Amino acid sequence: MATDDVDAVMALYSPDAWIRLDYPARGADVRPATEQWVRGTRNVLLGAADFDFSGDLAVGTVRLLVTPTDGARRAGVMVVVIRSTDAGWRIRSQVLGLPSEP
Repeated sequence: MATDDVDAVMALYSPDAWIRLDYPARGADVRPATEQWVRGTRNVLLGAADFDFSGDLAVGTVRLLVTPTDGARRAGVMVVVIRSTDAGWRIRSQVLGLPSEP
């Protein structure tokens, strides 16, 4: 993945987002955590997704297949909470569950 992909990804998050990719990060720490994860990732394929909406919140699970730069594919699940804001829908919380070994 390219560095400019980080800019595109960051536009999806709310300023106070909490994520767990390789490790937990919140707010200003989300960008460096995302940059580190993108540098180590060659490709991400999104699969089946299921979302439930209530008011200005949506909760969803997304199946995905990640190919790190070492080439060993890992299948997992991402759980995400999205909140509607004046700027549109933004990720409030995101947890990526991937096995450490393929």
